[in-house]
Amino acid sequence: MISIAFSLLINTSAYGYATNFDYATTAKWSNNLNFMICIANGQGKEYEGLFLKAVDEWKSKWPHFAYTVSYASGCHINVNIVKTHSMLADHGYVGFTTLEYWQHGAITKADIILPTHKKTTVTTEVKGKTVTEEYLTPLSSTLFYRAALHEFGHALNLGHFDDNSEEPIDIMHPYPASEDKEQGISQRDIQALNWYYLGYFGQEVTIRTDKKSYEPGDTVNVIGKVGKVSSAKVAVQVYDSSKKLYRSDAIGITASGTFNYKLKVADEMGGGSYKVKVSYDNIIVDASFDVKNTSETDETLIEVRNEELPLETERTVTILDTWIVDHTGSKAKSIQPYEQVFIRSSLSSSLAERTEVTYIIQIKNLEGYTVQILSGTYDLAIGVSTFSLSWLPTEAERYDIEVFLWKSISDPIPLIPNQIDLKVVVSQ
Repeated sequence: MISIAFSLLINTSAYGYATNFDYATTAKWSNNLNFMICIANGQGKEYEGLFLKAVDEWKSKWPHFAYTVSYASGCHINVNIVKTHSMLADHGYVGFTTLEYWQHGAITKADIILPTHKKTTVTTEVKGKTVTEEYLTPLSSTLFYRAALHEFGHALNLGHFDDNSEEPIDIMHPYPASEDKEQGISQRDIQALNWYYLGYFGQEVTIRTDKKSYEPGDTVNVIGKVGKVSSAKVAVQVYDSSKKLYRSDAIGITASGTFNYKLKVADEMGGGSYKVKVSYDNIIVDASFDVKNTSETDETLIEVRNEELPLETERTVTILDTWIVDHTGSKAKSIQPYEQVFIRSSLSSSLAERTEVTYIIQIKNLEGYTVQILSGTYDLAIGVSTFSLSWLPTEAERYDIEVFLWKSISDPIPLIPNQIDLKVVVSQ
């Protein structure tokens, strides 16, 4: 039996949606996502109510699990609501979750500790001497509720998410937001759970601008597509370089799911980086573009424009080879069930600069059903890079492995024209 721990820190605020997601382990629940939740609470019914409200919020946004509540012990998910805990108080945590799972990847138990108070240190001068005192101050209902949301996300085996400095703040970010900031379950949390447990993404929305840079008088053309048409319009918001809302519209969608939005670049917009956000079916995606400040145009720029510039060579990413290695790093000659191996790809990039990409492995069984999807976010260097993901096969059979390279999970633009296919036999 193996265990792993997650925590939520009180440190500093951070804002935004996750830019990628990861899992601390490839383990997942194998109980058909039907949980018995045991609650031990000596701190008042209001805290228990906040925790169950957090569970219900997860269920309303991802209805693929069921739960019942017990006040015994030994459940799938065990919640201990306490005033404080030595480990939590000493480390500044406002929540802590431990998962236990078998080596082959089946989670058996999650233990959540949620304190109702945090430690506050006060330093004063008394008769010329520095006196430091520690107090326990109660958490606000908002902070306790966010901690409950965060820790239950860990109980589903979501890891900590990165952040891009914009609201709303993802609930799986390791640092809680200040109470005047918006924080909650994001669509990317839901996408992660869909991919991990169901093997697919739900609704997908993509957008792009026809160019990256514009001048006053130009027209910004935003091109988008939704994976499944569920309503007639998408909401579009444009934010200026100071992150203030510049314009808001609703535009129609064609029967095939495409939409097009045009924005005239006015003189008063000024230079800087602008962002277009599109909201549809509880999903928010964005794209950025720059507006050039014409006052910054100089003679050197004019001279360069008048020169005959060479055509830029095509920049591509190519997967040179994909193979499977054992724990020693050598190419695996045979694979057995419950034997950890690594799926490794060598890639060549002629992109203009080093960039962050998402490396994805989809594993299908002989019948063509997806049995596992693995992903990792890596820096793709100029030249040759090597990416690797761990795989623990559980059944002796033939598998089809497909390798993808995307810009990111939230921006699933393929960086290679076709996925790479690999056939593997796992034998006893």
